[in-house]
Amino acid sequence: MTTPASVDDFNRRLSDALKDVMAEHDINQTAVARLLDRSQGYVSHRVNCRANLSADIIGGVAHLAHISGPAMLAELTERMWRRAAGDPAKEEPNP
Repeated sequence: MTTPASVDDFNRRLSDALKDVMAEHDINQTAVARLLDRSQGYVSHRVNCRANLSADIIGGVAHLAHISGPAMLAELTERMWRRAAGDPAKEEPNP
């Protein structure tokens, strides 16, 4: 079964936004894997779109960044919207 292109595109956009948050908070995939008691490969495959990004990884990054789950989802959504709109402020974190 093939994943529809729109799902692949959404996963890529979500992953890009998550990687930005990880970089801003100096969070690496190894730290996320350790927190979740998962392999680094498990995290890498999902963060790099070789498998669909999962809620456990988003939640792990939120925990390590000291951001609530709902706030993390709002932040990722805002970043995705900014990118889709071509907003030059897309790289700036929320105040």
